[in-house]
Amino acid sequence: MIRTVIFDWDGTLHNTEHLYGSAVRLALKEAGAAGLVHDVPPEKTTDGALKKYLGVTAAEMWADFMPELSKEQAGEMIGRVGTYLESETKKGMAVLYEGAEDVLNELKGKGYKLLFLSNCQRNYMNVHRDYFHLDRWIDGFYCSEDFDYIPKPEIFLRIRDDWPGDFVMAGDRASDMAVGEVPGSKVITIGCSYGYGLPGDLAKADHIADDIRKIPEIIMSI
Repeated sequence: MIRTVIFDWDGTLHNTEHLYGSAVRLALKEAGAAGLVHDVPPEKTTDGALKKYLGVTAAEMWADFMPELSKEQAGEMIGRVGTYLESETKKGMAVLYEGAEDVLNELKGKGYKLLFLSNCQRNYMNVHRDYFHLDRWIDGFYCSEDFDYIPKPEIFLRIRDDWPGDFVMAGDRASDMAVGEVPGSKVITIGCSYGYGLPGDLAKADHIADDIRKIPEIIMSI
C-alpha cells in the first residue's frame, strides 16, 4: 500500500524553464563584464539548449557547460544564478505547473505523506518553500546540498526509515527513476514526461504522466 509520495521539484511541480535561461544568461553577462568568462556562443544559451540542465546539480551543470572553469569559478557562477532565481521568485515570477496545487491538495487530503527531494541548494529550496507555502502539503524537505550532493537513491536510503512505506517517486529525470531500483523498499516510479527529462531518462519508469494532473489517478491505481 502506497503511503508516502516523493516529489522531485524542477520539472515535476515547479515550472522552472522560463526563469532558468534568463538566470544563466544574466550570470554570464555579469561574469563576462568582470572578466571571469569569455564570450559564449548564443546557441548554447537559449532556453532550449539550457533546458537539459534542469534537474541535475549545479556543479554538474557547470562542469558540462563550461568545463574550463575552475571549481572556484564554477562556484561563483552557481552563486550568481542562484541569487537571480531566488530574487525572481521573491518578486512573484516563479510558477508551479498548472494543476500542481490541486494534485497536492488531493493527495494530502487522502492522507499520503508528501516529500520534497531535489538536486538543488538549500537556499533555493527554502525560498520556494516560503514563497509557495509548501508546508501546507509537504511533510519533509530534502535537497542534495544537505547530503553533499550524493545521488538521490543514496539520499532515499538515508531517509526512508523516517516515513511509512510503500513509496511513489515522481520525477522527470533518470536520477528520480533510479530511486525505484533501491533494494529493500517498494518504490513505484512515475516518470513526468511533461518535464525536462532527456530521451531515455524515463525508460525505467513504472508509469508515465504526461500531465501533472494524472499523478493522483496513477497512484490510486497502484
